[in-house]
Amino acid sequence: MRRTSLPGLIAASIVIGASAGISTGAGLVSLAIALPKAQLTKMTAAYYIALYGSITAPVIGDRLIAQRTGIATAGLIVCIALAVAVFAILVSLVHDRTTQPA
Repeated sequence: MRRTSLPGLIAASIVIGASAGISTGAGLVSLAIALPKAQLTKMTAAYYIALYGSITAPVIGDRLIAQRTGIATAGLIVCIALAVAVFAILVSLVHDRTTQPA
């Protein structure tokens, strides 16, 4: 690794780590607010399963795609797929907010 890329790597790691922690915490708080205590334990477990699955799936997909296309192309394909998924979720959230009665 070139020395010039090390500060960028450290900064990116800090930002990604902080954003992951904030997002995870916010999701857990949302569960605690929305659910009765009787369901909280099961839903927290399901939340973590979904969380770690969503982290693992792109890595596995990238590896499988890279075996056929090369690492750079695989990374680009996975990034595009994730961007499409995020866009679809955002559209779904906006649609839900606009179609629900006040």
